[in-house]
Amino acid sequence: SLYFTLSNGRTSPKFGKTSGTDFNFKGENGAKVLGFHGRGGHAIDAIGAFFETGSKKLSEKKGLIGGNKGDTFDDGVFDGVKKVTVAADEYSVTYI
Repeated sequence: SLYFTLSNGRTSPKFGKTSGTDFNFKGENGAKVLGFHGRGGHAIDAIGAFFETGSKKLSEKKGLIGGNKGDTFDDGVFDGVKKVTVAADEYSVTYI
């Protein structure tokens, strides 16, 4: 499953089936999420995140955790992300 913990400590609902290996991405010193990258087909097979670095021209690309199936996606980097939309079916996260 996938969920988010916000800077104020609140957590989002869990999306997808709750099984598999736990992992997390955390921005250093409270850095903001700027975008996502990964691999997917009918579901997201692997996911990573872009975080701010403090430099206006650079971002840090963290991880690619998950399986090796699916096509690569990279949503790029966006400043001022206010909302992340996640869809899931009974078994998996289908898009982010």
